[in-house]
Amino acid sequence: MVEALTAIRHLTSTRLPIGKSMLPYDILLVVLRQKPSDEKQTVKRLFASLPHSATGIRYHFDRLREDCWIKLTPDKIEARVKVVIPTKKLMREFDSLCRNLMPIFETAALPGERVSWPAKPLA
Repeated sequence: MVEALTAIRHLTSTRLPIGKSMLPYDILLVVLRQKPSDEKQTVKRLFASLPHSATGIRYHFDRLREDCWIKLTPDKIEARVKVVIPTKKLMREFDSLCRNLMPIFETAALPGERVSWPAKPLA
């Protein structure tokens, strides 16, 4: 299991911009978890959902925006509110990461446990 976790960490850090900190990974996961039926992921809601300092979140959030992993769009109802959405770049890399992780999940699965993945790409 430790080997599987090590491989997951390695693949994740080669496909996504996480470097030595898991904070960017946390930000990206929150953004990717959004469903159309959920409330919009505003900047304020995103910052409040993470167990990190606002300064740390802001640094990595700005870097992710500058490097085109996430983007801000104005809310359709309240233009002052900014909604955080994943970019095509993030969706493409996350989909690729998922495909590369599948063999690791399959080998780490418990006996009798079935591992499945969405057939449709995220991007």
